[in-house]
Amino acid sequence: MNWNKPSKDSIECGYIVYSHGFGIKWADNEDPTCLIAEFDKDDDINPSLAMLNTIKALTHSDSLEKTESWGCFCLKIHWKESHMIPSIYNILLKYGYRFRLSNRLSTTMLPYDWPLTPEKMDRIYIREIEYRGAYASGIAYLTDSWNWRTDEGKVYARNLRMQWHIPPEDHKDNYWEWPMFQSTESEAPNFFKLITCSEP
Repeated sequence: MNWNKPSKDSIECGYIVYSHGFGIKWADNEDPTCLIAEFDKDDDINPSLAMLNTIKALTHSDSLEKTESWGCFCLKIHWKESHMIPSIYNILLKYGYRFRLSNRLSTTMLPYDWPLTPEKMDRIYIREIEYRGAYASGIAYLTDSWNWRTDEGKVYARNLRMQWHIPPEDHKDNYWEWPMFQSTESEAPNFFKLITCSEP
């Protein structure tokens, strides 16, 4: 595997998806890994070394690692292996782990969310928004239809936009259509959709 750093464009794209969508914390020039899951230290259930090795064996990952940061345990993976992220989430959930995504919504994932699908991910985001209430209120990217993968999610986004009195969408803001995103597709195919957990 080529363990090189991501290109400038892919770093910027990853930051855009994190800042304006449901994307997780992406790699950058200083750290070529993606922060994919967080576990509270107070929670007794976090992946042991044996579980980490099981996940690596099942996904054939060479880079998955467990670190400690800001009062929590974290799982990180090299950006070149980002296509494995949905599989890692499904394994964690199937084995009964509860964790948070490193997106701006700090989305909580629960064991009964397994198996993940685009439909289920949109419902998980809806659950998180409803739970957070006022905290989520007015966060414009939640109302952008292009951040949702299903008709249910897109309808929910439109309803939020009306409820929060946010002006109508301007589709030139749909970053998925920007040339920068198209040019990085060959570097890491589908990785932008993968890091928003929108693919099964």
